[in-house]
Amino acid sequence: MVLALQQGEADALTAELPVAQGVIAANPELKIVTFADGKGFEADTTVSIAVKKGNTELLNQIQSALDSITEEERVEIMKQATDRQPATAE
Repeated sequence: MVLALQQGEADALTAELPVAQGVIAANPELKIVTFADGKGFEADTTVSIAVKKGNTELLNQIQSALDSITEEERVEIMKQATDRQPATAE
């Protein structure tokens, strides 16, 4: 997708913010465009975690852990993860 954007075959691409930040780190000529609340795309932007069907014990443990993290903590965790991404495109 990034190559198509750079070659003028696409006008834009959509990605979760951490992914977009990684793309920008490797391609500083590109820009991130954000929208004000209620002015962007109407889509579910949550991240999924896969668990084997029927493994409710693990599912419940994961959900409990996720429920214990505040929105501010999630943002900080994602920022730290993005900051650790390599800044070169390979």
